[in-house]
Amino acid sequence: MHSVLKFLLVSILTVAILPAGAQHDPAVLEWSETWDFQNELFPSDISIDHRNDVYSSTTIFNEENSNIMLLKYAANKTLLWAKEFDNGDNEILSNMVIRGNAIYLVGKAGQLLLLLKYDNDGELVYAKYASVRTEGLPSLDVDAKHVYVVVGNWLIKYDKMNGEVSQTYKLTENNKDEFTFIEVYGKNLYLVGQLAGKSEIVTQKRDLDGNLLWNVNKESDLVERAHDAYIYNGMLYVTGIQGDVLIGREIMRGAADLLLIKYDKNGNLLWEKTWGTNSTLDWGFGSKVYRSRLYVVGLTSADYLINGTNGFLQEYDINGDMGWNIVTSEINMGVAVDVKDDKIFVLGSNQNNVLIQQYGKKG
Repeated sequence: MHSVLKFLLVSILTVAILPAGAQHDPAVLEWSETWDFQNELFPSDISIDHRNDVYSSTTIFNEENSNIMLLKYAANKTLLWAKEFDNGDNEILSNMVIRGNAIYLVGKAGQLLLLLKYDNDGELVYAKYASVRTEGLPSLDVDAKHVYVVVGNWLIKYDKMNGEVSQTYKLTENNKDEFTFIEVYGKNLYLVGQLAGKSEIVTQKRDLDGNLLWNVNKESDLVERAHDAYIYNGMLYVTGIQGDVLIGREIMRGAADLLLIKYDKNGNLLWEKTWGTNSTLDWGFGSKVYRSRLYVVGLTSADYLINGTNGFLQEYDINGDMGWNIVTSEINMGVAVDVKDDKIFVLGSNQNNVLIQQYGKKG
């Protein structure tokens, strides 16, 4: 989701569209919270902790600069606190991870890499800056001792307690390659990104010391881009787009399909699925696998341009077969999704509004 451009926006008129032979009823909207900052917005992540508290994060673009906003709701949906990080620079948030009683955020402050750690009361534990010479926005994950951040073609390893950098690794020789996802699973790191100028998705598995175990370049005649990924039972699920699409710093347009990919632990491609048509715009931005079901959010539009887009929430089984699809006209784009028990939480935006929604699963 880190390559979602800041001008793309997400809003609750809901229409359920079921494929033939679907075995599951769609989820039902139970709660929706709207934040109107009257500024340009870049929603980032939503996450549910072990207490069922709900965290969401976004970047707020105002006339002078951009700031980071972190929100926390109790399980009963009462707002507990809202924290804004503004250190006088242009802070842009790209990823959030909840571990235990800590919240880790990563993004950029101007040309600097920015790592933030909050406690669950919303108090800032540390803010760490590092010089980076690369394009793209960072992603992070956390294990028992370290925070791992990937940005461009670099991997940075931090001490989790004090935020100090312990090691850095170069992932590829091409400085324009861009990795957009990292996850720790067991004693290994999984990274997904884009090869510069080749429209190829690249996937790597490394040990915790950064040593490369395998590298897979997925070749395609079409433009492909990974926006999110999730590991479940050792299998890697990648969500993104595939199609005749133009992607640039201020431009994303063209006919494209939602792309779903599944790899095994050795990097073997198990299946590849697409959703959409050759005359529409259908992009996937966020995903989560929970209890053998894959949940995906993104946007869909009836034309080639980002014009009147609708958000979608979809459920698949682990073989990539769709169970149901909900299209919502209030959300112009779904950005992130998390699932806990029978509840599905979606983060999106609509014009200057950030929306946090909870769906209840049926069937």
